[in-house]
Amino acid sequence: MINTSVTRPAVLADILRVPSPETIALEYQGRAWSYGHLANASERIAAALAARGIRSGDRVAIWLPNSGDWFVAAFGCYRLGAAYVSINLRLTGREVGELLVRTRAAVLFCIDGAENEIDLRQMKALRLIVNTGDGELSAGENGVQSAGLDWLDGKKKVRYDGTDGRLRRAT
Repeated sequence: MINTSVTRPAVLADILRVPSPETIALEYQGRAWSYGHLANASERIAAALAARGIRSGDRVAIWLPNSGDWFVAAFGCYRLGAAYVSINLRLTGREVGELLVRTRAAVLFCIDGAENEIDLRQMKALRLIVNTGDGELSAGENGVQSAGLDWLDGKKKVRYDGTDGRLRRAT
């Protein structure tokens, strides 16, 4: 039986809580993230999003490679109660633009240099772009400023090369 009285943040906190916060949670391309680091970084991201007006139920698009940064962004959304939309890196700029419009994403997380191809003027709901820059999304101590993130006005362009296929609806 599923305990429906448990809140999402409590469940996530339980997932990230282990006997030793230094225990490695994941490794990717020679870099390791501990459970404690993922927990702290996702708390900072959730707080930074909330400070910028993102609320439970808002949609956040994550256009990042599969890495610790992706998990930090997703867990930050989860802690806040925001719905995240994971975007395949192989989508074209046009496809990503269509997806941002259809999902009414308020935030886009993307890597540095991904601002060159989508015309975001049609994205009425998009309020911020979180650009990870050269720093790691999960770095720093005090939220977005020290996490190496640049908070950009939502009227930028985003680019990735990829497939030309149509977007598919996922539930």
